[in-house]
Amino acid sequence: MFSILTENILYGIVCKSYLSLNQHQQKKLTTPVALSYHVNIVSDSAYTLMSKVVSTRLSEETETRLQRLARRLGKTPSETGAMLIEESLRENEFAYIEFRNSPVGRQAYMKSSTLAVWQVIMLAEQYQHDVKKVVTHLQKPIEWVKAAFNYAEAYPEEISLAIEDDRAINYTTIKRILPQTELLLIPQDVLQEGSQE
Repeated sequence: MFSILTENILYGIVCKSYLSLNQHQQKKLTTPVALSYHVNIVSDSAYTLMSKVVSTRLSEETETRLQRLARRLGKTPSETGAMLIEESLRENEFAYIEFRNSPVGRQAYMKSSTLAVWQVIMLAEQYQHDVKKVVTHLQKPIEWVKAAFNYAEAYPEEISLAIEDDRAINYTTIKRILPQTELLLIPQDVLQEGSQE
């Protein structure tokens, strides 16, 4: 049994946006740009990603901005447009989630914080995914923490790969990038003294 997950969302957004413009504004949208986006088709036995081409019209200014962002990200304008649409849809579907640039690319972050979703989930693993303990640790509302859990449940591979990448960083990998790095060993008794103060 197959279920198609919202194939027409983009088309509906583009049509509503276009129709909300007056005729003068519609005439200004003269630059056609083809965007591709993914339609997720889920079956009982397999998970498949298909791509569908959708064309839309952008103002010259918007197209220039899209081209500039695409160059900065090292992507085509089509890939960049598809990425931005996917991110916007996710931000609308999940509370407290926003996408930001990071040193390793664009990532889902928690609003009103500097934490990426995967960082909240990595912390949650230390508390056996006990929401109340994570709330206490981060001093955030329970809804905020649950939002991170919800996102991680919907995109488990994205989150687990980010955590795996983070765990791959150690003294050796940092020293390769920053040769001047020195390892400082702090005696356990000093750490214990500091925690008692």
